[in-house]
Amino acid sequence: MTAIPRFDSISMTYVLHCLPGTIKTKSVVFRHLKPLLNHGGVLFGATLLSGGVYRSWAAKRLMAFYNSNGIFTNDQDDLQALRAMLSEHLTAVSVEMRRSPVEGRVRDRTFAALQVAARSSRGMLRQSPTH
Repeated sequence: MTAIPRFDSISMTYVLHCLPGTIKTKSVVFRHLKPLLNHGGVLFGATLLSGGVYRSWAAKRLMAFYNSNGIFTNDQDDLQALRAMLSEHLTAVSVEMRRSPVEGRVRDRTFAALQVAARSSRGMLRQSPTH
């Protein structure tokens, strides 16, 4: 049997808002990606949210169009639910707003939680990920 590869980083940039379902049901993606991260690996990305964030009139109209045509499924996605969902599946989660899209980076340390519990979190959101 071939070993499943593991990665130092995985990008989820502009993926979540295109997945079908609620932010809660979309969280299954993290259950599947988490085993693919090396110890200390970083999962980062950006998404578009409908709630808990400022959206211009044009952004609201465009997102409504994309949602009504099945291109996006983010009409119920909000900042609070995103933070809760990420924290449920990953450790060292940080979410920051960068204009309208939410860009995120988290560091998964669950496999060494006892050894690193006292360390400060290095999982930061950045416009471009740094290691």
